[in-house]
Amino acid sequence: HRTNADRCQTLVGKELRTGTTVHSLTMSKAAQWRGDIWRRLTPEVLQMSESAATRSIIDTHRHIFGPKLRKKFVKNIGFDDTKPFPQANAGEMFFYRESLDVEYSMDIQQKSGVTLCVNSYGGGIETFAHSIIKASTVDTLKFLHDESFVLRDRFPKDIAFMANAHALEENTRAVIDPLISSKQASCISISTSYGAGADQVFLDSPKAEWLWEYAQDKDVLVHIHPPLV
Repeated sequence: HRTNADRCQTLVGKELRTGTTVHSLTMSKAAQWRGDIWRRLTPEVLQMSESAATRSIIDTHRHIFGPKLRKKFVKNIGFDDTKPFPQANAGEMFFYRESLDVEYSMDIQQKSGVTLCVNSYGGGIETFAHSIIKASTVDTLKFLHDESFVLRDRFPKDIAFMANAHALEENTRAVIDPLISSKQASCISISTSYGAGADQVFLDSPKAEWLWEYAQDKDVLVHIHPPLV
């Protein structure tokens, strides 16, 4: 049974309007999880939305790449820092100014009336690990979380972030748990599937059971994103 999610979520005041469709979630724990957890961000993020009259719209689906990650794009996947946006590399991966120019991204966000975005990388963990950062899954996650801290610290009123995990690798629990337990991260971000072709594995795999159990135990939302290919 394949799991896919088309995410388009907007939080206006206290109301979370979600256009998420999850197909064929047949896991018993996932069924319990789906109805309860998708409705919420952490209280801290919701409180941020109520702290001022203007803080009322939260973009819950955002990918912003900080300076260290941008350098990895230049070094490893053909992004040219000297050319204008948009760009595409030989593998038809597209690079947009809204993601790679942080100052521009924040300026557009503020002018558009979006007062907080929640940044995530969970859909691209395998691509980040194999092709961009070129490190183990755990080291890749640590790199991405460090990048998230840099962005959040630079724009504390504008950016929150998710704890990125690999749903099929239980050892990534140790990476996300400090962020979730301390409420530094607003939720968990994962991919809809891992691998490709005959080796593609979906979220009904027994290897993902730890994630559903962890999310239910922590009462935390899970953001499911298609893989970055």
